[in-house]
Amino acid sequence: MQRQSEGRTEAQRMLLADGLRDLDADRILLEIKITQSLNEAALRQASRYDDWYRICAQLKKVTRILKR
Repeated sequence: MQRQSEGRTEAQRMLLADGLRDLDADRILLEIKITQSLNEAALRQASRYDDWYRICAQLKKVTRILKR
């Protein structure tokens, strides 16, 4: 992943995974190692994680706005 402009927008940051969102690097090298066979249960688990991650991020954003 390589950033072309100055900084990332909030929308772009929301799409990054935990631990990457707050990095201020121009380039991020991601290495993925798949150790679990891809089956229906693994896909459901990944989908639930993604849903809850986005919900949590939205709640944090709302909380920051309300604290202003």
